Amino acid sequence: MIPRERNVVNAVPIAISTRWLLGTVNAGPDDFAAALRNLDVYRNSWPEAVQTLIAGRYPPEQAAELILGRPTGIKTVIAFDS
Repeated sequence: MIPRERNVVNAVPIAISTRWLLGTVNAGPDDFAAALRNLDVYRNSWPEAVQTLIAGRYPPEQAAELILGRPTGIKTVIAFDS
């Protein structure tokens, strides 16, 4: 395993249907892709459990506070009107 420099963030935008997902992770692209595949498998097997991973859904006006502030859960969703 190659050591990674601390505080380096990779941002990967992904188009899902007509929605966008922007994830920040400290993993390489292959690891991120594998995580997405696994999440899909888990969502199909245990949809309720996967839903509990989302700490909350917030409007874009709160994005800066949520991104720069202290984490409040595993994943936070910033929801835009469609």
